[in-house]
Amino acid sequence: MITVMFEFAGVSASQYDEACRLANASQSNLPDGLVFHSASPTPTGFLVVDVWESEDKFKAFGERLRPAMEQAGISQQPAIYPTHAIMGSRAPVAV
Repeated sequence: MITVMFEFAGVSASQYDEACRLANASQSNLPDGLVFHSASPTPTGFLVVDVWESEDKFKAFGERLRPAMEQAGISQQPAIYPTHAIMGSRAPVAV
């Protein structure tokens, strides 16, 4: 498993939402291999943290995600790390 972090400086929630829409990624249409996804506004932009089953599955989704991000005006590249642990969540599916 891998953890993927995007730290989007200067990116708004509406740009994030547009990239998701263009990539056809939603709770009802999860990308194959996605284990966990969190997106949060920050003082300087937006932070996305994902956990994927494998780097290959993330890269396959990247074929859809990359053009969607470009169309939404987002150009940052992610940091990718091996996942050490995941704990369960009691958080709601959508906030």
